Amino acid sequence: MGTQFFVDETKAKGYVVVAVACPDAALSVSRRALAKLVLPGQRALHMKNESARRRSQIAGAVCDLRHVGVRAWVLDAGRGPESELSRRERALRALVVRAAPEGAAHLILDLDLDETLVARDARALSAAVREARAPSVTYSHQSLRAQPLLALPDVIAWCWARGGDWRRRVGPIVNDARTV
Repeated sequence: MGTQFFVDETKAKGYVVVAVACPDAALSVSRRALAKLVLPGQRALHMKNESARRRSQIAGAVCDLRHVGVRAWVLDAGRGPESELSRRERALRALVVRAAPEGAAHLILDLDLDETLVARDARALSAAVREARAPSVTYSHQSLRAQPLLALPDVIAWCWARGGDWRRRVGPIVNDARTV
């Protein structure tokens, strides 16, 4: 038994990476829950495209997945003079270290990036896996269309960045939030 980690980021207020850990046993339940939220004619869920009412419904449904073992980690790489690329790399390295104790862990990152960033991610993740001596941690980049569960970190990252009541709504599924 392993764990899939669906990874997305928000740059709304600093650089925050969210990883949603979904045990293999909870994958089908999670897919069904998200599929129910996709409206006719909609290809995938993306919080920036939703109304406030739908955002609330989606956040609640995602948070309910904690009852089947789904949990989220928020890695805040902050803002400042350091480049976005450096902060992203730091967050991904921290994610590998955090995921290593999970055993068989597969990190799935959104492919909605340019090829240069995908290659940079691969170098950073490979180095982090070696440094953490965590050969059971693997990774891939996939599109939201190919992997609808990438909507999970999008929802949580959107809510987290908004703060206030939105952050409170997803708080129960976030079991680790740290600055990296």
